[in-house]
Amino acid sequence: MPRAPAIELRAAVNPLLIDVSHVSPCYAYREQRVDESPEALGLRLAAELAILFTASWWQSQAEWQIHEPIARQAGVSNAVIEALCQGLKPAFEQEDERLIYRLGHSLYATRRIDDALYADAIAAFGEPAVVELVGVFGYYALVAMTLNMFQVRRGTDTPLPFAEP
Repeated sequence: MPRAPAIELRAAVNPLLIDVSHVSPCYAYREQRVDESPEALGLRLAAELAILFTASWWQSQAEWQIHEPIARQAGVSNAVIEALCQGLKPAFEQEDERLIYRLGHSLYATRRIDDALYADAIAAFGEPAVVELVGVFGYYALVAMTLNMFQVRRGTDTPLPFAEP
């Protein structure tokens, strides 16, 4: 079977490609890796916020301990990190971060996203990035449940971020 020309392949997968532009100006280039595009930086920030929210929701000790420094390095603010660790709704300065929180909260609390929130997310991030975020929430919920079930700890002297039930 002959290979499709690159232009045809691009057209076929274009709906799956992520076109994100939701990095707040204050984050631009601050933690961007040398080989990382602004779009990839935005997706990394969004994913780390989603992961940290998930670790907080599930009170997954190891997931939090692993991802808290990564989220901080990716540009998630100290205030947001502290609020999430305490199980509080953060006072977000950036609307894109607030939207990621709303998506996660709705997915976990109701197992659904209402039409208005869906429209807001698509308008802000684009459909491919929303699909990616839902995947991040789902995957890291699985990780959190697994870590909790088997009581996985990091094996450090660092105090646990969440009270044990």
